[in-house]
Amino acid sequence: MAPQNRTAFLAAVALLVGVLSGCVDGAVTAGTNGASDPALSDHGKEDSPVSLAVNYAVIDAPAGGVPVRDIPSTDGAVVGVVTEENGGLVGTGDSTTEGDTLWIEVKGERNGWIDATNLTEWVDPDTFCNDERAYGVFEAFSSAMTSSLPDEFQSVVSPRHGLWLVLTPDGTDGHEVHLDNVGSWDALLETNFDWGTNPQNGAAVSGTFAELGLPELTDVLLDGGDLRCNRFPQGAGNFLVGIPHGLENLNFFTVSTRYDGAWLSWLVGFDVVGHAPYVTYVARLGRDDF
Repeated sequence: MAPQNRTAFLAAVALLVGVLSGCVDGAVTAGTNGASDPALSDHGKEDSPVSLAVNYAVIDAPAGGVPVRDIPSTDGAVVGVVTEENGGLVGTGDSTTEGDTLWIEVKGERNGWIDATNLTEWVDPDTFCNDERAYGVFEAFSSAMTSSLPDEFQSVVSPRHGLWLVLTPDGTDGHEVHLDNVGSWDALLETNFDWGTNPQNGAAVSGTFAELGLPELTDVLLDGGDLRCNRFPQGAGNFLVGIPHGLENLNFFTVSTRYDGAWLSWLVGFDVVGHAPYVTYVARLGRDDF
């Protein structure tokens, strides 16, 4: 081999070795821009069937809908309005924080910004029901409630939307209790709330969740005999409480057990934040025997 050809050959070999070394070290994976996604780091790609292409759905919209603004600020001009019926909003990938408010940009005839308070990451129901992480979160929630584990409870409650609690039919339309993520465990145990009215006699229902809801919820979770994803249990037509108003776009589990010849059933609804599922509402599928 001529000296000049040998020199070129060795240079090519050195370059190839350098490229392969970079791939082995994980410097940049083919098909990426080198960015590290926290969702993949925290949960593992094989256990995360939820798509990283983020779509959004509207939740807890006020009367008249959620405004879409031209800039990420309440001072921005309104360029559109969305409601719970607007599923599958496509994010641009841009978000920003203004004060304490997270704003997310969504695509449309004209792109605009929405307060993340009224958005959840939308996941197809079938995809959600096949995501093992959702079942893991439910198991952690069940363990926290039945074994009084405040730290574990705190870790599975939505960091963005907190927790809604519903015990009576009124609770699905104005009498639900809403707790922030921070301090929610103490509030469950110690704070008296107005839960609406007893459907049996019209009397006001007030007290702590620990007194009025937790005993039955604990019994149902400990038995856990009938767990369904995005489906109501048998006899759902007899229930007076359903999905809380404004949260219809969220995926949910129902958990039920037989008691005294009847079904006791609860709804556990899920928010998705950063591609990860969290518990964001708990509702008693009550009848007329509160």
